[in-house]
Amino acid sequence: MNDENKKEMKFKESFILYDSLWNCLSRFSEHQQAQFLQAIFIYHRTGEIIQMEDRVLTAFDIVKEQLDNDDEKYIRKCRVNGQNINSRWEKYRAQKLIDEESRNKLN
Repeated sequence: MNDENKKEMKFKESFILYDSLWNCLSRFSEHQQAQFLQAIFIYHRTGEIIQMEDRVLTAFDIVKEQLDNDDEKYIRKCRVNGQNINSRWEKYRAQKLIDEESRNKLN
């Protein structure tokens, strides 16, 4: 994810962890599981990739890609929603202006 999109994401307070991750996590030691989850949270909050064991890093790379894809989808959805809201407000304002002009002509 590029830096500009990361700036847009700073208000996002959540992310999705898919149940299918358990297949991978269940093969890790408790230490590796903790390292993996810590890496995910730190990456989500700061964009930083921490040091971790190679085995954990391999799994993290897969999850990182999914997190980035989910974030990109979220950003696109927010942009579309913003455009839709602006479009509705523009129509509302235009109609309000027409209504005011009509009332002024009647007076």
